[in-house]
Amino acid sequence: MSSSTPSPTPAAAPYRVWLLLNELPSGLAESVHGWLATFLQGVEAVASSDEGETASWSVRVPGFSERDGQDARLVVRATEEPSRAPELREAIKQTWDWPDAVEACMAHTATLSVEDASPAPLPGRDRVALMHGAVRGLLRGLVAGGGATGENPQQISPTTLADSPLLALHWEPSRRILEPSHYEQVVQAGDWLYGGAVNVRLYQIEGGLPQETVMDTLGLAPLGLPDLQVHFVGLDPNAVAEWLYGYAHYLFQHGDIIQDGHTVEGVNAGERWPVRHEPGLVEPERTVLNAHPNSSSPVELEQNGGANNEPSGPA
Repeated sequence: MSSSTPSPTPAAAPYRVWLLLNELPSGLAESVHGWLATFLQGVEAVASSDEGETASWSVRVPGFSERDGQDARLVVRATEEPSRAPELREAIKQTWDWPDAVEACMAHTATLSVEDASPAPLPGRDRVALMHGAVRGLLRGLVAGGGATGENPQQISPTTLADSPLLALHWEPSRRILEPSHYEQVVQAGDWLYGGAVNVRLYQIEGGLPQETVMDTLGLAPLGLPDLQVHFVGLDPNAVAEWLYGYAHYLFQHGDIIQDGHTVEGVNAGERWPVRHEPGLVEPERTVLNAHPNSSSPVELEQNGGANNEPSGPA
């Protein structure tokens, strides 16, 4: 990143995941703490409330952050009404890998949500680990029908998930909708980003050139990293989506180390794309690492102050 651009920090906005249900299970007040403890060690109850159709539980996870031993805090809310999150409609529009997403989301009548309410923003990797631990614990509790899940949770089968009240997951910061069994499969395989934390979006440019398209990631900014963006004509969107996820993992692993003017591997063999930190073209407002597939050669970049020490890209 160029010295003139400040390094981003995790956003202070709520970091929340919604579990969209066809009904709330009974016995939540007695079960939520145990569900969260399935994957999060040392969970301590802090407070609870029950107001009308909404109940909430606050817990503390001592010393969760590996960086500085910072405590994490979570708030779980149960509501006997559909989600009113304004991001849900946009998330449904940008769900490309689940044809039944609209039907599942429209059918839900209740929600469980879990929110990172830590006193200070956690490092990005810790934040994602915290949320996956909480979501997976709640998911297993829903499958168990309100009972404890045990200390050694096993992988949940798609059939078992289908019999639970969970219809869909909505990862609010990335506006990503996930089918529950797909979420379980992806996270079991260790892919925390594709498992909800990052979404890849596609927008056709109205009034632009034929096939003029913007594709970007959403979800890295709340983790203290720039999202990625590609503005192009004529490229294969599937190949660009794979490129975006690949470099999202690269940034998640290594940090915001790609400097303005560097070039990175493109979607085709031997292709190099110059990148710069720029304002995103599509809301929400944030800084993105914008790739320029149709720009000139690295020589032009070097003449404009680009650097020669180029990253090798995702493995």
